[in-house]
Amino acid sequence: MLATANSLLAAIGADQNAITSLPQLRASASSLFVALFELFFAERLTHVRRADLSDEALAFNAQQVVDALRRRGDDLPRYVSGRAIAAGDLSALQFMLVYFAATLARAEALAADDADAEEAAGRAPRQRQEYDPEFDGEYEPELEYDYEGAPRAARATHPLAVEEEADFDDGREPDRDYGHDYGADSRQDYGAESGGDSDGSGRDRDRDGYTAPRADQRQTDETAGFGPARVFDEDGPDGHVASRRAVRGPGRRSAASQLTVAH
Repeated sequence: MLATANSLLAAIGADQNAITSLPQLRASASSLFVALFELFFAERLTHVRRADLSDEALAFNAQQVVDALRRRGDDLPRYVSGRAIAAGDLSALQFMLVYFAATLARAEALAADDADAEEAAGRAPRQRQEYDPEFDGEYEPELEYDYEGAPRAARATHPLAVEEEADFDDGREPDRDYGHDYGADSRQDYGAESGGDSDGSGRDRDRDGYTAPRADQRQTDETAGFGPARVFDEDGPDGHVASRRAVRGPGRRSAASQLTVAH
């Protein structure tokens, strides 16, 4: 009991008042338990007689501690009372010392868990939830808003950010045509690879001389009542297409037409 009492005194910073005997423990138990309760539970016992050191006052003060613990929901045995503590009953003293030692151990365990959680949080990778000059460089004070509506820096001047802007932000709208016919390039490549017509007319000829008409031409012909057409090219002496003959299949009405392409 003396060792437990002295460890509790050290916890409240009163280790200079070490208890060396049971009579000394009996004499100081009431004041010790008042101090431990107020420190561990951060609750001041307003009715404690602090200046009165009579046996009656010590028993009254110890009873204040017992009543406060029971109000907190702790189940204290019936033999623990303020009068028993002030009288130096060893069973009552032993119970109170063990109770406060267990309370101190729980408090230290919680503090250790909190410290471990803070240390783990400090080791975790930092999540970028807002603009950080360390990663994004300097930025102008005005703000823009992204697609989620959250404010962000207008323009970063970090070298990587500047390089990205130079590569991708040329002021052009991605879906607009700025005068270059990329379709002509693809048609030229396709015609060269397939051996078909590479004159940019929009028709690609296979090895059998069959040339598929353009989609818009097919739509116009079929809407007019002509069926699907097979187009045969007649090569001229210089290797260019001299004329094209489109033969319509049966549709809502039958017809044949001649297409002449000048080259």
